[in-house]
Amino acid sequence: MIKKMLEKFEFERNGIKYLYFPARNCKKLVVSFNGATRNRYSMWSFFYNESHSWEDTSYLFLKDDSDPNYFWWYLKDS
Repeated sequence: MIKKMLEKFEFERNGIKYLYFPARNCKKLVVSFNGATRNRYSMWSFFYNESHSWEDTSYLFLKDDSDPNYFWWYLKDS
C-alpha cells in the first residue's frame, strides 16, 4: 500500500521530495513536518483515505533529509 501511495502522491521539486494529498475544493492546507524520524513523512496515514477523495482540505507532508545532524536538536542533552 505504501509503495502505491508514494507512486501516486509523492512529488519532487528542486530536488526536494514531498507528499501531497490534493482536495477537490481546497479551502485549507495542512502542512506536516517530519519529527525525529529521518527519511519519513510524519502522520500521513492519519489523513490518507483509499478513495483518494479529500473534499476541502489538502495535506502537504515535508521531510528534511539534507542535514546529517538533523536529529540532534531532539536527542542532545540540554
